[in-house]
Amino acid sequence: MRTEWYDLPERALNGDVPVVLTLAGWEAGANSVFIEFGRDTPDGFEVVQRYPVVQGPAAQWRDHRVSVGGPSEGATKMRLVAKDRALGSHGWLAVTAPRAPQLTKMTDIVGDTPTFVEWPAALVHPCARVTSSHNGIADMPRLRIAAGGEVRAIGQGWSSPDAGGAFGWLSVATSMREMPTYLKNDVNRDWGSLYAVDPYVPDALPAQVAMSVHTETHWGTWSPGGRVRWVVYKIR
Repeated sequence: MRTEWYDLPERALNGDVPVVLTLAGWEAGANSVFIEFGRDTPDGFEVVQRYPVVQGPAAQWRDHRVSVGGPSEGATKMRLVAKDRALGSHGWLAVTAPRAPQLTKMTDIVGDTPTFVEWPAALVHPCARVTSSHNGIADMPRLRIAAGGEVRAIGQGWSSPDAGGAFGWLSVATSMREMPTYLKNDVNRDWGSLYAVDPYVPDALPAQVAMSVHTETHWGTWSPGGRVRWVVYKIR
């Protein structure tokens, strides 16, 4: 497959945003995916760089990001060249058209939206409005922030049902979609992830509707099971 030449927008040429390709399947071995950068010259069209795409892990959908610069400096267009030559049921390959994202600051997206922040991520996102739990009822988050790099698995383990974490109810009451995010001036760094949390029943009544709370004050020796008997054993 060889696509047409796509014009590179100014924000990609300036290096403000990367060019992003979404792919799935296997792009290694007998398969291959290349991004070609080119430009018009007085002598005709010139291909200035042929860039191999190797992202992994297969076979889930994932983003591959590349910045215009270095060998591709001066390019004004790009295209995709993909070859699917692998045999067998696991040798498939799929790609999307490239895109130059329009970025918005994460603080503008999150704002004061109720957010579930995994433990390691909370250390670097202190301004997020963290969801809380009152009287055994947890607030429903609309976003989730996960840590990246080497501590990603720590946050997921801390949140897992086996550890008594929030995934115990989030995984059965909601679905979570990872949103494409980039770290400014370092687009390939794994800073973490931002997820949109979609409740399966978005218009459900809040749990507080069926909750009745009252306050009681007791002495320290009070027991709900009746009078406390103190037994003293004397050892001889």
